[in-house]
Amino acid sequence: MTLVEADEDDFLLPDPKISGYLARSILKVEPGTVTEEGMKRISKRKSTFEIFFFELKGNTLFYRSFKEQKENLYNITYKLNLSDVQFATFNETEQEIVLNVQMHEHLVRLRRPKEFPVTEDCLSLNRWYSALRELRIQFV
Repeated sequence: MTLVEADEDDFLLPDPKISGYLARSILKVEPGTVTEEGMKRISKRKSTFEIFFFELKGNTLFYRSFKEQKENLYNITYKLNLSDVQFATFNETEQEIVLNVQMHEHLVRLRRPKEFPVTEDCLSLNRWYSALRELRIQFV
């Protein structure tokens, strides 16, 4: 999780490749301890998920609390550079994508929020999976 600088190239791109609300959970791990087989079991673990608005621009996944800036509320934008993702899994049964970012000591779990209907602001997880595969994220 890194704060976004206002002049970053990917952030300044006019239109995201894909955007919408996702539920995100972070799981701290020691670098080099999570195997491909272990990644496939991660989505069965209980975890607390928070909802963020995500945008995929260039090779970066940006996220913030709200789609639009709300009056008197901070809407800080964070980023995840996808070149830092070692590999990922997509568990269709659990409808969860897990991104392995062990070099930064965490895994990122993404789900479509159950309380949101599938709309242009809350796309199916299959669309996110396809967009990430197009960027050559290695799924195991």
